[in-house]
Amino acid sequence: METNIVKTHRVRDWKGLIHCEARKTKVQTFAALFLVASAMTFMQLGFIGVGSEGKYVCYVMGLLVPVAATALLLGKGAGALQGFLCGIVLFVHAIVQPLNPVERYFVSGVNSFVLYAFAGFLLGLCFAIALRSNPKGVRRIVYLGIGCAISAVVTTAVFTFNILLHLMAELYISQLQLSKLVNIPPDVIGALNSLGNLGAQCVLDFALLLVTAILVSAIVQRYNATRNGVSVRVSFGIQLFVVVSIVFCVLSALSYVSITLQAAADARNEMDGTLYFIGDQFVKSEETTQELVGTDKFKDIPKDTLDAFVHANYLGNFVDGYDLANRGTVVVFRDNKVLHSNSPAYPEGMTTKELFGEAREDYIANLVESGETSEFLYTAEMYDDTDNYTNDYRRAELGYIRAQRYGSYDVMVAVPFSVAFSTRNTTMAWSTMLSFWLLAVVYFLTARLLGKDVVSPIDRTNERLAQITNGDLEVRVQERDSVEFTSLSDGINSTVTALSGYIEEAESRMERELATAKAIQKSALPRVFPPFPEVDKFDIFASMNAAKEVGGDFYDYFLIDDHTLGFLIADVSGKGVPGALFMMAAKTELENYMSTGMELSQAIATANMRLCANNDAGMFVTVWAATLDYNTGELTYVNAGHNFPLLRHGFNGEWEWLKKKCGLFLGTFEMAKYRQETIMLKPGDELLLYTDGVNEAFNVNEEEYSNERLEEFVAAHSNMHSREIVRSLRADVARWAEGAEQSDDVTILALEYGVKPEVTGSITVTATIENLEAAVAMINNELEARLCPLDVQHKVEVAVEELFVNVCRYAYADKDEPGKVQVRYAYGTDPSAITVELRDKGMPFDPMALDPERDSAKTGDGGLGILMARRSMDDFTYMRSGDTNVVVIKKGW
Repeated sequence: METNIVKTHRVRDWKGLIHCEARKTKVQTFAALFLVASAMTFMQLGFIGVGSEGKYVCYVMGLLVPVAATALLLGKGAGALQGFLCGIVLFVHAIVQPLNPVERYFVSGVNSFVLYAFAGFLLGLCFAIALRSNPKGVRRIVYLGIGCAISAVVTTAVFTFNILLHLMAELYISQLQLSKLVNIPPDVIGALNSLGNLGAQCVLDFALLLVTAILVSAIVQRYNATRNGVSVRVSFGIQLFVVVSIVFCVLSALSYVSITLQAAADARNEMDGTLYFIGDQFVKSEETTQELVGTDKFKDIPKDTLDAFVHANYLGNFVDGYDLANRGTVVVFRDNKVLHSNSPAYPEGMTTKELFGEAREDYIANLVESGETSEFLYTAEMYDDTDNYTNDYRRAELGYIRAQRYGSYDVMVAVPFSVAFSTRNTTMAWSTMLSFWLLAVVYFLTARLLGKDVVSPIDRTNERLAQITNGDLEVRVQERDSVEFTSLSDGINSTVTALSGYIEEAESRMERELATAKAIQKSALPRVFPPFPEVDKFDIFASMNAAKEVGGDFYDYFLIDDHTLGFLIADVSGKGVPGALFMMAAKTELENYMSTGMELSQAIATANMRLCANNDAGMFVTVWAATLDYNTGELTYVNAGHNFPLLRHGFNGEWEWLKKKCGLFLGTFEMAKYRQETIMLKPGDELLLYTDGVNEAFNVNEEEYSNERLEEFVAAHSNMHSREIVRSLRADVARWAEGAEQSDDVTILALEYGVKPEVTGSITVTATIENLEAAVAMINNELEARLCPLDVQHKVEVAVEELFVNVCRYAYADKDEPGKVQVRYAYGTDPSAITVELRDKGMPFDPMALDPERDSAKTGDGGLGILMARRSMDDFTYMRSGDTNVVVIKKGW
């Protein structure tokens, strides 16, 4: 159920707490409440007597419970209809099987379907007003209480008014004299009792309505709060509980009616047996009288006297011994006067006029003519402090009464309801308990079967679906206990199989597209080093390692004129394909405007305006851009929100931060202004630029690489040229973050002023021993051309050979065919040194992990050779770059 009561609503439009539910749900709710109301009626709960049986203080209108629940859930229209139907059931029950004084004399059309229809409409109207502003907490209870109080007072008043009308009609028709209580007929006594306790009835009706309203409202609110998170097991359990409860009510009502009918039949049989026995006694008494008449002993006794004597002997003992408490009342009348009776309420000698009043003087005669009937009868009531009965304390009670005439005698046999149904409550208790336990067993067995045959397979299916949702497409559902689950399993498995094919195809296509995008992005970045070999005034080197297939970092350098170099490094806010696209746009704009030769600050501002104009995605880019007059060493730069670079003063000198910011990042504020800064570089000065993928790299303990660690690194590597420091820094960051997922692109650019660019060479061959000679020859040719000492040349040759052979033997051992290995070198002067790099895409292998002390005895020839190579080189580093092993060695002379 769901309630969508807004902050306020119009009273006339309000249709109950579940007005937004499906029509089927509302019809089912209405029908269920009607079944409950019908069961209550047939279980004598339509009017609930308060007090002792046969002497109730007042009657509570029990049918107001289902009527109020309907009005609260479905609105005033449905409440009125429910009241009308409940009233019809009550009216029919009062005609067919009246079991209390209220039903017997006061349930009419006005006091049943008219009254309850009015009550349903009134309750719906009061609830609509009370919940108009959707109050919460205590205010909700108070407002509901006010509505219930109004409805209780009005409904009870209307009910009582109808009783008054009935009473007035009865008094008028009966033409009674009210001077003596004994002359008031039983229905009038019941009416007076009801009127005398009007306040109690009103309070009890109000309490019943308020409890119903609070419980129904709370159940709806609770259900709304949990309906989206309820499992099939719980949902089915709730629905099964409702169905079982309704069945329990119906079975209880049927049991109550059955027990009542059986008790009524037993009472009638008891009366028939008693009348038959009394009739038999009359026959015997007549025979006895005939035998006695005319005998010597009784010849002087008149026949009437003798007849009375015989009847007294035959009937008196029987009537006096008739069990009043357990069997009922027997009264013998003659000439409208009590002759014999077993009840103090019918003393011998009292006339029918004295017993029933002048209007009912012929009551017994009418009973004889009408046959069996249900009627009020008088029973005696005991004093509080004595065991004596008195006529002044007679009370009225419903019962089964029959009368039959035997000659001049009228015999009345009556079984009060208190006697006829004395065992009904006990029998009903056992029947109810049996029904309860039977339905409880059915409930738990059904719930268990549901759990075993439906819920458990669903849970297992959901577990498999959760695994599939999490990416495990190898999982299959194997629930085949029924045709339905077999079909479901096959359908899911077929879908997953097809989905796996689509995903593989999509992944393959995406991999191809990303590989193409990666190749395009790499081709957009300058990769030739040295880029301008004819210029011997500076050396520059850069690298970019993307966190994803394509990245948002980039670098660039280009000649602006015959003495000016433009270069930059940048970091786009996004990653992946969006970041790469914005990176391409930013690189193009910056290069275009910087290449014009305009002032650097103006070029950056213009590029920013262009990026803002076409930036619907709201991305931005941080930039550090500069121009270098390599003839004079004048460096002009603009820092647009980028990381501070580091500057080394002279070869092997101290490092310092360039901490001046010149404006905001590009791509956000179209009219942003930028300021340029100028410094003079001296030969040997080196500039190190980087993106935040360096200083913000995290290790497995979620610790940052940090600026402090970067300071320590550059301080320990002040003697490195551009290529070496870039590669060493990349390797150091990779070692720091080993085991942790790379969270950002890592881009580094180094420029050294006043030095000649490094000479480089490269060869890529299949990783087989046969190709070792070509790789070593390339390195030796360069070393011989640079007049390298033979001992240094021999050490480099041995180290390259050991590393190359290691790749051939182990890198592609898990492959059917060997892969490629690339050997690159870079030669630099001042001082003379050669750096050799070997790259392969084989299995990860870190030669730095070999411990010389621990592994020298167990490494074998290959491992020992690598250890010797490490000892003979000035620098030896390893890093795993994506799927590539990169080993770099350096040797100077």
